[in-house]
Amino acid sequence: MKKKYSRQEILDLIWAPPISKVSNQLRVSASGLSKWCDIAEVPKPPMGYWIKKELGKPVPEMPSLHVRSNGDEPEFSTVDHLPRVKKLAREKSSVKDVPAEELAAEMVTFKINGNFPIYQGRSFHPAIEETFKGSDKSKTNRFGRLESISGFDAQISPDNVPRAKRILQTILNMYLSKGAEVKSYQRWSNGRSLPVLVIDGESIQFSFYETATRHIPPLRRQSSYMSYDGHRRTYMASIDYTASGKLELKISHVDLYSERTLKDSSSKSVEEGLSAISEIVSDLMVRGRAERIEREAKELERERLRKIEQDKADEIERKKRQWQDLQENASEWAALQEIRAFINAMKADRYFRKKHPDWRLWVSWASDQVNRRDPIYKIRNGKALPGAPI
Repeated sequence: MKKKYSRQEILDLIWAPPISKVSNQLRVSASGLSKWCDIAEVPKPPMGYWIKKELGKPVPEMPSLHVRSNGDEPEFSTVDHLPRVKKLAREKSSVKDVPAEELAAEMVTFKINGNFPIYQGRSFHPAIEETFKGSDKSKTNRFGRLESISGFDAQISPDNVPRAKRILQTILNMYLSKGAEVKSYQRWSNGRSLPVLVIDGESIQFSFYETATRHIPPLRRQSSYMSYDGHRRTYMASIDYTASGKLELKISHVDLYSERTLKDSSSKSVEEGLSAISEIVSDLMVRGRAERIEREAKELERERLRKIEQDKADEIERKKRQWQDLQENASEWAALQEIRAFINAMKADRYFRKKHPDWRLWVSWASDQVNRRDPIYKIRNGKALPGAPI
């Protein structure tokens, strides 16, 4: 494997597979390679490029390198960008008092897997503020966790709330700056509306969870209550569980039932795992879009089969109505023939004619009544044939 690569070689590499795969091939960190591309002015594929390419949608072509203003041609050295074996300790940064208008843009960098920027400001997105509003240790459940009732889904201890807010704001800053949006989404099986990050039309959900630790034997803590006589009584309450402090960030697509999780572990924190967030989100977007396309195709097929069955039922019903129409017209015509026979019999009866001098008027009226109801006369006047195809 080569130790040094020119700008053109790096450009050709990162536009073939995703940059994460290129970094694995070169055995360097993806964040280090990405940062070098920014410094060396090597254009990277835009956000959503690999998803669109996988789905067969038009994507921009690989641009050509432009001559740098200072005229130098830097080379990428795999030796200088090898991943560090020893994990770098996270630098603590003091929170400064800054004007409110500068808080949204304030970013403090931690040296985590290639300088991943972790937000340390005091101004947060409204959806994040809604999630953790009213955080109070007195409102924790028996497992030591607070459960959000609005905003993002979160079940964490009060001590982890500042971390969770910074992690969420870091992720939102990364994608909102690239045109993503935060919108509300409500699954049909869940009455609660949750904020989702909409990236290229795909909705990604984020939620926090913190495991609990059981105490054996239970801890004892003094508590109190107000009795019916107005006096406050104290007692020793048993604490079976307490929050472990280990945070879990769950990332999912609204069209998928599976999720990806970043966890606090002995070797890596959630913040350190955020360097993989772009790859995780991209993978969920590809899988979610494919799942939706497959589901929509199945729905179209079900609709096509349902229409075929409905057309068959409609055809049977149509033929049934045709036969009923024919039967009704034939029955009516047969009944009218009896009345015609009666009228003719009255005309032939000489006593009837002798006794009723105006018998011709009656015969004319009776014949007219029969003709009006005769299906054959109706057909002669433009009515459709009985039972004819509709």
